Amino acid sequence: MRLRMRVQIAWIVLIVAALLATPGAGAATRPASIPPDGNAGPVVTLAAVASGKVAAGTEVTTQTSTVTSLSCPSCDEATVAADFRIKDASGGSVRVHVPNTFQATWNVKKQNFVPLVGMPVVVQGVVGHVNGEWLITMKRFADVGHPGPTVHAYEVAAGRFPTGTFVWLDPVKVLNRGHWDDGDITWDMRDPAGGGLVHVELTPPYWGQLRVLNVGDTVTPYGEVRFDPDHNWWELHPVRCWSHSECVPTVAGFVRNGPPPGTPATTATSTGFYEQGGPVPLSTPLSSGSSSGTGVTTSGGLAASFAKSLNPNEWWVEVMVHANQPIVGVDASANGGPWIALSATSWGTWAKSFFVPAGSHVQFRAHSSTGATATSVSYAWP
Repeated sequence: MRLRMRVQIAWIVLIVAALLATPGAGAATRPASIPPDGNAGPVVTLAAVASGKVAAGTEVTTQTSTVTSLSCPSCDEATVAADFRIKDASGGSVRVHVPNTFQATWNVKKQNFVPLVGMPVVVQGVVGHVNGEWLITMKRFADVGHPGPTVHAYEVAAGRFPTGTFVWLDPVKVLNRGHWDDGDITWDMRDPAGGGLVHVELTPPYWGQLRVLNVGDTVTPYGEVRFDPDHNWWELHPVRCWSHSECVPTVAGFVRNGPPPGTPATTATSTGFYEQGGPVPLSTPLSSGSSSGTGVTTSGGLAASFAKSLNPNEWWVEVMVHANQPIVGVDASANGGPWIALSATSWGTWAKSFFVPAGSHVQFRAHSSTGATATSVSYAWP
């Protein structure tokens, strides 16, 4: 009997000790995937990560890297995790895991989604070692150079650009501002003349990095196009720029996990609210606005953006093309000379080795599967 009582007492002591050791609700209980305020970690090369020179659990920021592949069981679905692979100038190649954290206030997949193959990015996250592979579990990514066409709000609202496309909007005016339980700060915007309505969302990974707009502000946002089936509207989610001079930074010290100053807090039972203004009709007239500002000429309804290689030289011509139609061919012309066909690369760009003297200007032309074409501005080379 005494032995049984001693065993029971021992179990009680262990249980109490465990309860006392369990931290209370708050920062101490957050999963590791939720970034704290402050730095995201030092800049590292992918070669260092891939070779195990960076310890598991270390928060890091990559140097500028190129997305070489994308693995998305469902890229559009916010609750299905994804992976993409990046490479950098060090020769390293690392898999980046974009988790679905199943948290209303911090879902990495929903609040970042994924980049495009060929896009130059900086990734911030936590190094891990799983099944013999070194990888980075992402907190957020920032695109470098903000590639994408400039389009009219009506074109986005009409669904002319598929989910996952990155675009700039012609000037739009802020109609309202909301703050929702999932942490998103949102706006409805449209052309000042009354053109198509686009919903725009600033998500927690970018809190404190872009100012909170007021009703009546006019901006030229940049972000990822998405269709929201819950509300049956097209949106930019997340937004990454208000103008070419006002974008989310890519440096390590800017990842935050807190709302911008002056942002009201929601309650536990709130379903969201409009801080300024109110709901507006989704059906709005098309204005006479145009898709200007890109310098890209198009035919046949093709909308395309061009981004030349990060490592061009006199014997290597390479470009990344994003478009709203499948691209079947890309040409390049140096100094107004003949068009030379480029070849598709395994990492998602178009390239060819031929001589282009330093100081030249190179122009690109994309061909879609419908026969439409889009011609870029001239790029100084290299």
